Amino acid sequence: MKDKFLEDNKGIGYLNIRTSFANSALPVAGVRIVISKTIDNEKVIFYEGITDEVGSISNIKLNTKLDSNNNMVVPDSTDYDIEAFYNNQSLYFNVKMYPNIKVLQNINIVPSMEVI
Repeated sequence: MKDKFLEDNKGIGYLNIRTSFANSALPVAGVRIVISKTIDNEKVIFYEGITDEVGSISNIKLNTKLDSNNNMVVPDSTDYDIEAFYNNQSLYFNVKMYPNIKVLQNINIVPSMEVI
């Protein structure tokens, strides 16, 4: 099923993730990121990683439909799901990827006080 998706989606888009507290004022390192897509009712994972010391993961390559933008029309997008895990929080996003385009997904994490 993943092989068929990759065969049908030979374009490549690039995703940058940026995690922060306080609306981008403070970067958040150590956020676990999972990028997936549901194909034939099954969750298929395309990327797993941890944000670096500046709260980023850069240049994640994700397959997209090929660019058929001959008439200056917006190209078809390919949707992916992003899950971000930090402490006991889980955040969910959907991102549209386009061929040959770099997309930035900001993830704002709300600080939480945890009882030890």
